[in-house]
Amino acid sequence: MRIFQFLQDEKGMFSSTRLVFLIWSIGMLACWMIISIGQQKFADIPDNAMWILLSLMTGKAVQKFGESKQEKPIQTNVVPPVKAGTGTT
Repeated sequence: MRIFQFLQDEKGMFSSTRLVFLIWSIGMLACWMIISIGQQKFADIPDNAMWILLSLMTGKAVQKFGESKQEKPIQTNVVPPVKAGTGTT
């Protein structure tokens, strides 16, 4: 399913940060819609709720940047390849 692909990172592991962001986004949208329908006008979104959503988005962006900038581990037990014709006769 497509929702599971959204919740997975590049390594195929499920991301709890993405899950929390998705739950907060859907929850805020649902609450805003219910309140707006009850008031019969567009309701204001509280600043605190927006700051929480913004912090979740920022946290995910920073995490994504940190994952992509990680250095690969150095392999010390790797033998360099030998080129053809460089051996002794």
